[in-house]
Amino acid sequence: MPGPKFLTGEAVSLRPIEDEDVGFLRDGVNDPAIWRAMERATPASGAEQRETVAELRENDATVPFLVTTRQSRVGFVSLTELNDNWGNAALSFWIAPDQQGEGYGAEAVALAVEYAFEHRRLHKLIAHTIALNDASIGLLESIGFEREGRHRDEAFVDGEYHDLLAFGLLEDEWCEDRSAATDS
Repeated sequence: MPGPKFLTGEAVSLRPIEDEDVGFLRDGVNDPAIWRAMERATPASGAEQRETVAELRENDATVPFLVTTRQSRVGFVSLTELNDNWGNAALSFWIAPDQQGEGYGAEAVALAVEYAFEHRRLHKLIAHTIALNDASIGLLESIGFEREGRHRDEAFVDGEYHDLLAFGLLEDEWCEDRSAATDS
């Protein structure tokens, strides 16, 4: 895969987004399985996706990563709304539908969480997902995120309103979960 690896796990790596990744990202955000769970519900052209990538690169409050295996691009994960004063950020992610169920999302999110807490010295991460997204809910909870709230009828998907769930993870909770995992 082109581009330097920034963080490496067993199955996936997180790396900076390169110009040649725009087509993959465009295809991802245009896939109904992905965009239905996102706030954006309009198609993205290649030019629009290039502009989005440029904006991500220029935004000091965003750290975007492409998720890759040795063979292919599999998804996207980012820290957004990074607030160094308060020590928090929002986490967002998606894995291409044909790559889901392989554990790539869990490992990519774990790498991003480790980066946030160990290298950026953040105190808290937040994440949101629609209540019908069982895969994301399970992934967030498996990493240690706690449900912190519910925004009723916040998301309009497939002709219906759905609740948006708010999750949070504190750095010390994450450290405790990691210690418990290595002790067992």
